[in-house]
Amino acid sequence: MKPFCYLLAFLALAITWTACKSDTDIIPQTHGNVMVFNAVPGNVGYNLISVFVDTTQIANMLKTGDTSAFSTFRSQLYPVYIHAADNDTSIQTEMTIRNNHNFSFFLVYDTLPLQGQPKYTGLLTDDTLRRPEVNTVRLRVIDLGKTLLGQGDTASIQPITIAMDYDTALLYNGMSFRQVGDFRTVAPGPHKLYFRTFYDSVWVRRDSLAVNLVSDNNYTVYTSGSLMRNDQFKAFIYRHWR
Repeated sequence: MKPFCYLLAFLALAITWTACKSDTDIIPQTHGNVMVFNAVPGNVGYNLISVFVDTTQIANMLKTGDTSAFSTFRSQLYPVYIHAADNDTSIQTEMTIRNNHNFSFFLVYDTLPLQGQPKYTGLLTDDTLRRPEVNTVRLRVIDLGKTLLGQGDTASIQPITIAMDYDTALLYNGMSFRQVGDFRTVAPGPHKLYFRTFYDSVWVRRDSLAVNLVSDNNYTVYTSGSLMRNDQFKAFIYRHWR
């Protein structure tokens, strides 16, 4: 009889302890990670850019092509503040962090911003990526270089084309500004990527980027600046964490 009484007493104590726990105790804390990439050209007046998620600084004085470390946040919606130290301008946007996801936050130069806003903005991508097949590489391009043809009201945004290895592989044909390209499966090793406007002849290669791709990795190439300007256009490559 005594063992049975002891069991009842234990169950009563366990039920009482569970009932007294707060909601924050029983809801698991979920988090995600975010990293900042600066794709704003260095000659447009915004050379040093910082980013705050709510009140937490996640990027400090990034120059063109710089990246921050990963920062970890609880999963929820956050206000984001982007500040350019050069001319003391700021914009506000937002991002949603999801549980167990990695995000990339790209700083983008926009020659035609919203009324009264500085010429930069942000683009968030969810980069929780799968592993490539064995002995292959997954590669994508994000067009963050706003290429304009013409002046003033007659200026038009030019799509761009990206080919690899002297046009033996056409990766993207007619990418638009802020477009996040799908991943392409390519062979590991040294390659050269060529960039031209969509309306250029196939033989015109306005710029290029030499890369050496390591097997079993995901890579992102992102552009910066107008492809029509030799003093501005750049392309950068990033190997994602496994």
